[in-house]
Amino acid sequence: MNPGLYFTYFGVAGVIANLTAGYLSDHLGRSRVVWPALILMSVGTAVLRFLPVSPLIIIISSSLAGLGFAGGLITLMAWIAEG
Repeated sequence: MNPGLYFTYFGVAGVIANLTAGYLSDHLGRSRVVWPALILMSVGTAVLRFLPVSPLIIIISSSLAGLGFAGGLITLMAWIAEG
C-alpha cells in the first residue's frame, strides 16, 4: 500500500479532529474528550493488522488514527495551558 495515501487521510482526519475536539473539550470537559481520542488512535493503529484482508482498511485505520492523534493532541495542549 502507498504510505502517502495513509498520511493523506490521516491529515484530513486530523483537520476535522482539530475543529471538533476543541469545541467538544470546551463544552464537555478535557478528560471526557482525551480518553476517547486516545482510544480511537489505538484502535486505528490496531486495525492495520487486518490490512492484508482488504485495501480499504488503510482508509479506516488512517482516519481513526488521525482523529485520535489530532483530537487528543489539541485537547491535551488545551488541558496543559488551562492548568
